[in-house]
Amino acid sequence: MITPSEFTLQCAGPADAAAVIAVLDAARSRSVAGGYDLWPLGFTAERLALHAGRTYIAVDRGGAAIGTITVERDDPLWADRAAGVMAGYVHRVAVRDPGTGLGAWLLDWADQHVAGFGGDRLRLDCIAWAPPLRRYYERLGFRHVDDVPLPPLPGVPPPAGEPVALARYERLAA
Repeated sequence: MITPSEFTLQCAGPADAAAVIAVLDAARSRSVAGGYDLWPLGFTAERLALHAGRTYIAVDRGGAAIGTITVERDDPLWADRAAGVMAGYVHRVAVRDPGTGLGAWLLDWADQHVAGFGGDRLRLDCIAWAPPLRRYYERLGFRHVDDVPLPPLPGVPPPAGEPVALARYERLAA
């Protein structure tokens, strides 16, 4: 398991776009090999909006990007549940190498980050037809809230019989 002494976490800027995209692409490739696509539309530097100061990158001692996470203060997908709640919304959490514990560490770090601006919970979503990812979040203490139907994504059909939906999860910040 990786420990915080083996990497640094820093705010990602435009100069980090290629490194963030490489981590996201590695995670996406694993998901496609597993039968689902985490991010069917892929990423560009423009789409990541790294100038906004909400994306973080974990870098190992050798300078290689090994993980990334974005934490927002709001998310339109959660507007129906936002009244009176201070939450952090996690997007694009990914690690270069699975099984290191870095993903769980990044989500725990996000708990503390959200608490720093007065938030009391983390919220995230994932495609509903990704059972391994859903089990992962549930093992980390996230509670399934509901599934939100989506319009069909161009060129991204879900597996036969699966709904086109996002599963919403939340957990109270530690």
